[in-house]
Amino acid sequence: MKTCKHLLLAVGLFFFFSISLSAQLLEAVDYTPAPGDSTVFNIELPALVSKTKFNATPAFYKHLFIFGDGNFLFGESQEKEGFKHLYGPPVSTQVQNYFARAYSTGVYSEPEEPPLMSAPPIAPPVSGSITNKTVVDSNRYLKILRNIQVRPGDPFVSVLSVKNPSDVPFNGQLFFLYNGQLRTVSKTEVTELPEFSDFKIRENMFHRPDVGSTTTFHYSKLGPVNTEYKGLLLAEIFNLAPGDEVHYFVDMEGNEAMMDMFDATVKAEMDFAVALGAFSDDNGYPVLTPENLQQELSDLGLSTFVGGLAQGILPDSVRLYAQNGDSTVTSSDLFSPQGGAPVILDYYTSTASLVKSHDPNFMIMEACACPAQSDRYQIFTTVQCENTGFGETNNIYMDVKLPVGVSADDVVVTPVKYHPFGGPADQISMIKLSDDSIRWELLNFGIEGTPLHGVGDPRTFANVQFHMYSSIEPALLDSIYACIRFDDLSNDPVCTVPVAVSLIDSDSGAGQVLQCSVGECADDPTPTAWPWWVWLLLILLAILIIIWLIRRN
Repeated sequence: MKTCKHLLLAVGLFFFFSISLSAQLLEAVDYTPAPGDSTVFNIELPALVSKTKFNATPAFYKHLFIFGDGNFLFGESQEKEGFKHLYGPPVSTQVQNYFARAYSTGVYSEPEEPPLMSAPPIAPPVSGSITNKTVVDSNRYLKILRNIQVRPGDPFVSVLSVKNPSDVPFNGQLFFLYNGQLRTVSKTEVTELPEFSDFKIRENMFHRPDVGSTTTFHYSKLGPVNTEYKGLLLAEIFNLAPGDEVHYFVDMEGNEAMMDMFDATVKAEMDFAVALGAFSDDNGYPVLTPENLQQELSDLGLSTFVGGLAQGILPDSVRLYAQNGDSTVTSSDLFSPQGGAPVILDYYTSTASLVKSHDPNFMIMEACACPAQSDRYQIFTTVQCENTGFGETNNIYMDVKLPVGVSADDVVVTPVKYHPFGGPADQISMIKLSDDSIRWELLNFGIEGTPLHGVGDPRTFANVQFHMYSSIEPALLDSIYACIRFDDLSNDPVCTVPVAVSLIDSDSGAGQVLQCSVGECADDPTPTAWPWWVWLLLILLAILIIIWLIRRN
């Protein structure tokens, strides 16, 4: 960077939300840099109020920076931090200035409206070069990333990445499928799930007008696709060079009514999908849809719908991203693409969880009474952690402090299940630390970071699910938390928010993996006393034997 006397300081306060009276700003320092100089973005946000009592669980912000030149960055910080980005010359005469924005979300904090901030216009340098960000895996065209999990009412951004792995320039269409079916993950009460999730697209941004249209077409009448998804966004791509990669940013928000159905941390999930289509099958583009998704893609009927676009199927709306105003506008005229690209080259799905908070590490605890032992309760416990860093973590240590009334001997040492499962060298075991503390060790698991794959990607988190038992009613048990260390036991822990045990009524449906509704709790590690009627039968049997012996003699 240049010396302080050459720094040009521009401070802008934009999109001022009512989450706090404290100032919020995103400022660009040295925002007309010389070639090779990075622009520094200083971000300042209200101080977060932690919702836990643990020093090991500090509240912090998760950020998504969209730099306005087609690149982006995931980051984390406290309320004040600086982030760098290296700009290059504009890729098109349509780009006169770069507009940067930041989406920031509080983690382990009391729920607040996540702020969205924009920096002042940034004049592009006249020379220099920049390496475009790449996230798509090898032998694929597509990937979906999200900056946070889906908390209805909070905005989140789906990053749709497209790469051309072929040897010739690519022309085709990108299809983003959303409002997919909701799937139950856990149920603590009788409730009727809505059939489909309900999201709206607030804005869509695309900063590479040299290789794609900034116009997007939005559909809800999808023919056969309607059985799985209720929304589709179509974007047109042209002349994407071999090896080049571009990113679409879709700013979305979920209907808050979806969360009224659920009580615990994670209660439902849904899929988002993205597909890439070519106009014909004789253009040299390889088909890269994974084998395990080919049948799903065929059943979806996407090609049938896309093939009908040439017959004039009108979209619900046509939206245009205005590059030099950093805004999305809706067209006053409805018109269709000239034709569809029905030859699907790749199909990528991404599962999102519906959550009540954005905490990356959490616990869920559900209990029910063992049918044959009215004073014994089975507690199904989930501990989940997420790698929010850039590096891979191999070993995970989860320490659980048990409440009064539950001892380490009441925990089943064999997990019900765990994720990821089936690694070539992974090892999982439970260790008794003391009478009231246990540790789950997950060794050689290879958990990669959310900055690489986005939140919710199965490569970025680990969990273990197990049973424990108690003779105390769940409502009387203290809340429980877990403290998690990555890689080495000497590293500082991160603790989950304490959670209470939810009692499942056997008449209202089982929880996630509860066995209480089927006979006895067979895996209870603590043998329980026989019920009174068993003792009565034994006494009667003994009396009968004695009478029989007396009569015999």
